[in-house]
Amino acid sequence: MSAAEILDVCRQNHILVRRVGNDLEMTPVFPEVQPMPVDLVEAVRQHKSELLTWLRWQEQADEMMAEHVRRLAGGWPTGCTLEGPRWEKHEREVNRAYTDHDLDSLSSALEAREGYAMALFEAHRTRCRAE
Repeated sequence: MSAAEILDVCRQNHILVRRVGNDLEMTPVFPEVQPMPVDLVEAVRQHKSELLTWLRWQEQADEMMAEHVRRLAGGWPTGCTLEGPRWEKHEREVNRAYTDHDLDSLSSALEAREGYAMALFEAHRTRCRAE
């Protein structure tokens, strides 16, 4: 099984997996109803290195994405919308880079999406001032 498949099985079994330094912590959400399957614990042990790499990447990518979303939210003028083919293209590029686990591509896609959004925000503000 791959790291993604193991984490998916954990989610299906309502087990949270998180990285704690160089170790993994597994926590059942409903321990009294759905205990942790022994074979799943063994799969996590066998694939620890791969899971740690996956979770480290996910933490970095999620923080990068959160930082960009905070900047967008901070500059978003009331009444302005982000939609249309160009916006959807930027969203696809961000999703593709995230899915591919490529931090450089994700950073580039987020910067392009943010640049496009900020330009729209400025155009919206200019129109509002002119009215």
